[in-house]
Amino acid sequence: MDELYFKIHDNSKDIYTKIDEQVDEFWKWSKNEKQVKEWEANYESWTLIYSLISKLIETTEYKDWDRKTVNNLLYLIGRDNECEEIIVQVASKPSILCSLAEEALNYHDNDTRWQFAHHLGTITDKEPRTLELIIKFSEDYVEYVRRRAYAVLDILNN
Repeated sequence: MDELYFKIHDNSKDIYTKIDEQVDEFWKWSKNEKQVKEWEANYESWTLIYSLISKLIETTEYKDWDRKTVNNLLYLIGRDNECEEIIVQVASKPSILCSLAEEALNYHDNDTRWQFAHHLGTITDKEPRTLELIIKFSEDYVEYVRRRAYAVLDILNN
């Protein structure tokens, strides 16, 4: 636990560097894993990643994030597709969720895109562009992403 605390509160690195390092660590780890079913859930450092993402969301503004930070978040959201903890954290800041969702529309990983399609439905009353984004996800080239967006649209229409 002390090691986790130190990694989160280490002042020698900024939050962006810490997240980048964790993405690199996950990437290295994933190369030795058999990637079937819920393989990502076996990663031992999710708690650290969740804490760093929380700190990022609470202490920085989306407009200050560079391309690498955005890509790191999209990648981690896709890998966290079983627990969905990161996307829930992001959804706590509706403007960040919508900004990242716009980026996710063209992101290569459908495990990232379906989470945005689904979780945008939790903020429709807080962010005016939400419905437009959900509709765009309903036009995705991957059926599962479309189905998740349609399910949200169904709920919103009832």
